[in-house]
Amino acid sequence: MATSFQKNKQHQKDGRGTPAEAALWEQLQKKKLDGLKFLRQYTFGPYVLDYYCADKLLAIRLDGAETSDGDDKRTSYLGERGITELHFNNKQIFEGTKDVLAAISAAAAKTPPRGKSSEEKA
Repeated sequence: MATSFQKNKQHQKDGRGTPAEAALWEQLQKKKLDGLKFLRQYTFGPYVLDYYCADKLLAIRLDGAETSDGDDKRTSYLGERGITELHFNNKQIFEGTKDVLAAISAAAAKTPPRGKSSEEKA
């Protein structure tokens, strides 16, 4: 019998993602959150971003458990390129979806649309 970890790895390999990824994608796809267009499994440099909103230079990362040392390098790499990365764990997705969506919405609201200055936004 396959373990939960093995099932999650299989979901990632076949493109379905983990249950937490599917749950968040349901809320982000088709511009459901504030009209923002998110891409799923977007390759940026050496990294694959779980979700990415190019207009707001906003990346979202879902973690099953603890974060690793490599996450700091990834966050720095993205930050050097103007991308804000938000981290959420699976528990937050399942138990606090409204809070997660509010945090994403707030982060997006802080950034003017790509290619427009803050004066143009006002």
